[in-house]
Amino acid sequence: MHFSKPALPISDQIDLLIDRGMVVTDRAIVENWLKSVSYYRMSGYWLPFEKPPVGTETRSKQFLKGTKFDDVMALYIFDRQLRLTIMEAVERIEIALRARWTFRMVEMHGSHAHMQPDAFKLHYRDGIYWSMMNGMAGSNKKSDEVFVKHYSKKYTSPEMPPLWAMTELITFGELSIWIAMTKSISVKTDLARDMGLGSPKNLEGVIQNIALVRNKCAHHSRVWNRRFIKRVPGVKILQPSLVFDSKGQKQADNRIYNTLVFLIHMLRQQANDTTYAKRLGQMVGLQTKSQQEAMGFPADWENLPIWR
Repeated sequence: MHFSKPALPISDQIDLLIDRGMVVTDRAIVENWLKSVSYYRMSGYWLPFEKPPVGTETRSKQFLKGTKFDDVMALYIFDRQLRLTIMEAVERIEIALRARWTFRMVEMHGSHAHMQPDAFKLHYRDGIYWSMMNGMAGSNKKSDEVFVKHYSKKYTSPEMPPLWAMTELITFGELSIWIAMTKSISVKTDLARDMGLGSPKNLEGVIQNIALVRNKCAHHSRVWNRRFIKRVPGVKILQPSLVFDSKGQKQADNRIYNTLVFLIHMLRQQANDTTYAKRLGQMVGLQTKSQQEAMGFPADWENLPIWR
């Protein structure tokens, strides 16, 4: 089937929304939003305001009675605030992981632990390790950071700066791979305990999920009602606050709620007096129950241990 939909002028887009039942009180405001955000991007936020599809329809494309564009704007703004709040937590967790992993690796393998293949699991050394090293070397070569220039001027070898400098150049996703590649069980066990996650397996599962969520936030993708490919593990200490797909508690729900539980828990491991849960809870509490449910929040979430 050949795609043949024409691009509509903004004024026609507004008319289409009105024809489908959207209440528009100020065309100028709607026009500005559609110009600045786009009709297509906004459509992801007015989906829950549409009438249920009938028969073989995938979307009814008709709005529930009383749906206002203002309601859609409010939901969009909330999702943006949620992404920013998530990134606040991710930043602190990422830096803590970098620092703690780096310290233990250089303590065990020396300043250039990343250049010691034997420090990493054998099955990773066949390809992934060298790919990561090439990526790190490329980042070092392209970087205009002062510490990189200083190292290259002062030292002729090793080719790259020490690990505590190089970790400043890697992404969270890359950090998660370096941690997964680490051969020492004691390094990963200590790191898992630092973050309150108990075991290396839990650590790897959680940071892979957070890295994925972080990328969605960084690229301004919707997180409020998204289901993520990578699920968090059902860490025992957090099970009373997590949401599972079944009563058997074998598979954690893959919406943003469970990730938020882990972010709160890991932040508290760094600073027990953090106000993050309170601030996040206040923001979520202003949303309707249906919007909370779209994020995976259970009906009684405010009474669960993680939020108290």
